[in-house]
Amino acid sequence: MKSIALFKKFMHANVNLNKTRINRLNRHVGAVQNFLDKSSFQIKGMYPQGSYAHHTIIKPAKKNKEFDVDVVIRVNEERGWEARDYIENLYTLFKANPVYRRKVGRKSRCITLDYTGEFHLDIVPLLRTDIFNGLFGKKYQILNRNTNEYERTDSFGYTNWLMEKNSIIPKNYFVMSIRLLKYLRDSKQNFSVKSILLNTMLGNLISENEDISIEFCDFPTSFKTIVNRLNEWLQAHSVMPIVMNPCLEMENFNRHWDEIKYQNFKRKVEFYAEWVNDAYSERNRKLSILKWQRIFGGNFGI
Repeated sequence: MKSIALFKKFMHANVNLNKTRINRLNRHVGAVQNFLDKSSFQIKGMYPQGSYAHHTIIKPAKKNKEFDVDVVIRVNEERGWEARDYIENLYTLFKANPVYRRKVGRKSRCITLDYTGEFHLDIVPLLRTDIFNGLFGKKYQILNRNTNEYERTDSFGYTNWLMEKNSIIPKNYFVMSIRLLKYLRDSKQNFSVKSILLNTMLGNLISENEDISIEFCDFPTSFKTIVNRLNEWLQAHSVMPIVMNPCLEMENFNRHWDEIKYQNFKRKVEFYAEWVNDAYSERNRKLSILKWQRIFGGNFGI
């Protein structure tokens, strides 16, 4: 059975990040932007990226576990600075502030603020260079502190691509399906796939001319459609395929994967697809709920 009402309840109670935490997150992000706007580290804007921009953040699988949030800040190109200097100087700025000095850390391409018990905020400096040769248009670069190199990126283009895919399917069922698959990954912990890989594989399965009335008529049906398409695509690839960034030809996302992880993911998706089909087709309500619980755990249907 579809159990539409039970899916809605389950998503609200167990998967979707609750409004209180979203509001708290937005307040902290707003405070950081206000701090940067008033600082000597001039920025041209701060924007969500990753799951924050894609609306695919989910509740942590374990109570009190922190989740990750990413933002990019557009920065001015500073004369005499090397790539690593943008990270180091941003870190120094936050380290000197009494509000942030105990929260701040740094990674290769960002600084991070640790809001203990809540979330980690990664702040990624971003440079933009406009090229007028008709090939690239706007060129974005992030900075690698470890290698002292500039790296091409286009997080804005990727977000637009993913949101266009979501707009094809009604009522955000596509984004909701991503959240539910992420929940399955985090709660089961028996397969591994980075969100950028998962999002891209699923986005590639959505075409412009979808039969919305049949395959995406409600959320359980949409989820079943997406899981089955993913399984069919994986089964068609006996070895790990190359998953390209749809917005940056030179980049693929396979650095986040290997053959062992791929084969395990492929096997798990295959039997989860079988379980989803079985639960969806089951006409007995009690048996159907038990079969959905086999997939999502005992909190489904209560």
